[in-house]
Amino acid sequence: MLNNQPVAGLNMSYTTAKTLAEALTEIVGTLEKVTRRDIMTTKQVAKGLEVITAEQEREFSDGQPN
Repeated sequence: MLNNQPVAGLNMSYTTAKTLAEALTEIVGTLEKVTRRDIMTTKQVAKGLEVITAEQEREFSDGQPN
């Protein structure tokens, strides 16, 4: 997605989609194991940004810009 808009479409059967999902899960799992780093999902990133935004809004409303 770019600016909250899809940038590409992908058509495939459910069987192919599931096979692709399994392959990607395995690849990402291997990467995380080798690097010893968890890769965040877009939902985790969004939640983190919500927390940061809420903290900044509280600080700003308290008269503390930083």
